[in-house]
Amino acid sequence: MFTYYRIVILIVSFFALSALSSNYLIINLTFICMQDDLKDGMTSANQTLVSRYAYSPSEKSLIIWAVAIGTVIGTFPFNFAFIRWGAKIPFLIGGVLSIISTGLTPLAASLSLPFLLVLRLIQGIAYSADFSAIGVITLRWAPLDEMSIFIAVMTSFISFSTFITNSASAWFCTSSLGWRWAFYSHTIATVVIFSLWMLIYKDDPTKHKRVTRDELKKLQKDKTKAELEIDYFVPYTAILKNVSVWVLWLNGLALISSLTFLIIYMPMYLHDFDVSTTGMLAAIGPLIHTLTKYVSGFFSDKVKIISENKKLQICNVLATGVPGILFVLIGLARHQWNGNFAIALIFGVFFTMAANCGGYWKATTLISRQYAHFVLSVIQFMKSVALFTAPIKWYLFIRNERGKLI
Repeated sequence: MFTYYRIVILIVSFFALSALSSNYLIINLTFICMQDDLKDGMTSANQTLVSRYAYSPSEKSLIIWAVAIGTVIGTFPFNFAFIRWGAKIPFLIGGVLSIISTGLTPLAASLSLPFLLVLRLIQGIAYSADFSAIGVITLRWAPLDEMSIFIAVMTSFISFSTFITNSASAWFCTSSLGWRWAFYSHTIATVVIFSLWMLIYKDDPTKHKRVTRDELKKLQKDKTKAELEIDYFVPYTAILKNVSVWVLWLNGLALISSLTFLIIYMPMYLHDFDVSTTGMLAAIGPLIHTLTKYVSGFFSDKVKIISENKKLQICNVLATGVPGILFVLIGLARHQWNGNFAIALIFGVFFTMAANCGGYWKATTLISRQYAHFVLSVIQFMKSVALFTAPIKWYLFIRNERGKLI
């Protein structure tokens, strides 16, 4: 009899997380081809036909900020919902919101910018469900000796979704279907994925008919009573007073801010290439990041000759210190050397950022694993901050979006 049903849960959860992320990322690449779409064109002041979708830099910032505002609005209500009712229904609600807002995005964009901003806000609310979901799913469905692997796989949804979405969106942009089908296809995929989620997921493995007795023993091995029982209490004060958790949260902020900036603006940074090449290059870095995350998660769980604290120290230095150096070199390469070297350095950033060995989960073990949903919901809030600061940095430092890279 199949004794790895937790892997089915992990795979479906991973794709559900990826869907929420992909849906808000689509527009980052379709900005490039939307600006040339004259189907719903408008007449300018000098009587020339211009695209309705040729957004200015400030309008693009608003479109990105709308998602950030949505994640701020949704983070803590979703955290409460996950604590109170488990992952199944709250996460499904996030999926439904994402389906509606993504499917209606082309229509909203054709109507007006305010309509588009409202849907982007809803996408942000849906996206805010992800990190709380990761905490609850890992706690319920991961054995202790597989927790870092679970976290590595599920937190790689950001880079994986970027890889898939940039590749798919570039293809739709250059096909006869057009950029609108980048949104429609993602909507259809999200419907399928969350239908599977509704069918296969339960918060309590003991009540799931697909879980064998042997697998249940493995899931429960060495877990405390507090971890096995569904408890609504969270010691917020004790968590907030722990300095080590704050250090790891700040590390998370540094990682997420840098990764978010790369993911959002890499397609625009690579605009010199045709859309297909831009999509391919913007997908390679996230793919490298995804694969490296899996290796680092395996290292964290399976390598026993190094202490957990030492592994955490080594991995966080690699994941935050090295990318900081590479970002400086990227700036120099962009202006003083050549664009191809800058692209290689960007790939290096994606590689080293992934070497954090499940650092998000290690933060929760400093308090208690059963409160993972709260610790990770704070990291979700940091993603909201990152989505706010990325457009600010672009606005402050970029004067010409069409500057040459190569």
